[in-house]
Amino acid sequence: MKLAKYRTGSGHSGVGQVDDDRLLPLDFSGGQFNSLTDVLESDDPRGVAEMLVVAAHAVAIEKITLLPPIDQQEVWAAGV
Repeated sequence: MKLAKYRTGSGHSGVGQVDDDRLLPLDFSGGQFNSLTDVLESDDPRGVAEMLVVAAHAVAIEKITLLPPIDQQEVWAAGV
């Protein structure tokens, strides 16, 4: 399972599950899970993502822009 942050041509951004050549958006309106971080830090990320998928709103990968998969995490980088 691959999760990705994305932005549509109209500027909407969200999180979705990549399924071959399409992206299945996740619906965070339920309240318990509100971000990619919430999904990744859950006890069962795969199960949570599958529960939140809205297959009816699938979007072709070529119609979106994939974004870095970070939202609330602290990011560290080091150079050599």
